[in-house]
Amino acid sequence: MIGFVNFILAQRFFALQRKALSIRDILSMIDFIQETVDKVFNFNLVLALRHAVNLVIIDGLCLGIDVSGDKQKNDILVMCNDFLANLERCLFNYGDDKIENMEYIETNDVIGVSPFVLGKNSLQASSSNYAFDAHTTKINLLKLLRAYQLNKPILIEGPPGVGKTSLVENLAKVTGRKLIRVNLSEQTDMMDLLGSEYPVSTSHSEKKKADDDEDDIRFHWCDGVLLQAIKEGHWFLIDEMNLAQQSVLEGLNAILDHRRTVYIPELNIDFKCHPNFFVFAC
Repeated sequence: MIGFVNFILAQRFFALQRKALSIRDILSMIDFIQETVDKVFNFNLVLALRHAVNLVIIDGLCLGIDVSGDKQKNDILVMCNDFLANLERCLFNYGDDKIENMEYIETNDVIGVSPFVLGKNSLQASSSNYAFDAHTTKINLLKLLRAYQLNKPILIEGPPGVGKTSLVENLAKVTGRKLIRVNLSEQTDMMDLLGSEYPVSTSHSEKKKADDDEDDIRFHWCDGVLLQAIKEGHWFLIDEMNLAQQSVLEGLNAILDHRRTVYIPELNIDFKCHPNFFVFAC
């Protein structure tokens, strides 16, 4: 891992990247290997390492940088994969240059692209005409399910209309997971996502008990869509993440990092994220 990181840092194109590599990236690769080496790769450490490097580093290369066309981007990715393959041959005497056989898998119980699959909730799953087995979609599904192994929020980046949102929506549909989707804008604030107190009329019996000088209006807390997803364990899709205000991004910090909690000052309560709660952002 250190050898590949040093190789990437020495490349001229990496200086254009918006994201710098850090110790967190190394730890993410280690976490991925520990999580998958037995359950997914049957203790094939070489494949686990290769997928870890692709997940944390290679999948995000060339996003948002000024390179001239798809050919140069493809050349960069080929160069990185070739260097990784050479490292594996030197260290492990492993000669297979293919990262996977890209076999699309769908049964009554699971869906995915080899070697990564996602279980279905048979009681809530429904069919979809979405072409998961199309070549480009299959590659994107592989990357999505690979990132899903880490149980960390996933950011999907790309130009409009390439299927970022539809991939997550249809994956939720066929696996029986409830998906809550929101579109952010410059006017969105955390109250829109977490909830607020709204005025409600008191009942007739409560009016009789109230003093004459009291109003007939009281306030009641109503959960927002994000808090609902946190409490009930749904998938949460944040669309147009790049349009969010800084205050919204800061408000999401504790939910998206290792704490996985949100504090509501109006209720004076810390809500811990449900184990099944998962965030995608586009």
